[in-house]
Amino acid sequence: MNHSGDSDSTGAVCGNIVGAHYSPAAIPRSLFDTLELREVIETLARDALREFCPQPPSTPDWCQRYPGW
Repeated sequence: MNHSGDSDSTGAVCGNIVGAHYSPAAIPRSLFDTLELREVIETLARDALREFCPQPPSTPDWCQRYPGW
């Protein structure tokens, strides 16, 4: 994003919308290969999907990763 405003927020919102529409399959593999903390980001994304489903998880691994839930 390149404009004279809140560019990082605009880029984040646009990236989320485009990613939701096209899925990660549309992103060039080379971008994934250089993504810092990729494993952490992918885990958080999967966990967000699990958390907001009709039956949120309550397994021991979940409770260990997210204490207080």
